[in-house]
Amino acid sequence: MQADKKITLAIQGLQSDPSHETDESQLITSGYLTLSGDTARLQYEEDDEESGHIVTQIELGQGMVRVNRSGPFHANFAFKKGCQCKSVFMTPVGRLEMEAFPTDVDYTTGEEEGSVKLSYQLSMQGQYVGLNHIRINYWGNA
Repeated sequence: MQADKKITLAIQGLQSDPSHETDESQLITSGYLTLSGDTARLQYEEDDEESGHIVTQIELGQGMVRVNRSGPFHANFAFKKGCQCKSVFMTPVGRLEMEAFPTDVDYTTGEEEGSVKLSYQLSMQGQYVGLNHIRINYWGNA
């Protein structure tokens, strides 16, 4: 296992609801990369006025992308193309049942740079809420 390497991450998100209204987000932050065999782990932290302090870990390997977000809002997802992924989104006011159906799961990992591309349909409490696209690029800090 390689020690954590400091990296910069550029994260872009696009959400489209059933009425085709879109919401775009972008975050550039620092984090860490750990490579172990065929698996890579990205970790970063973010502070948001609505969500508070959140730690996100993304594990890439075996054709899957696993996302674990912890803080006031907790969620765990395992994305594999063509497989329905079920999870529970824990909020300060209670649990929300979530399901994602990934239509695109792709990633490349390297010591100096890499990327993650996810597209998935999302349902909450059994109701379709939209289509999400996430793109993450990372690179090593000199």
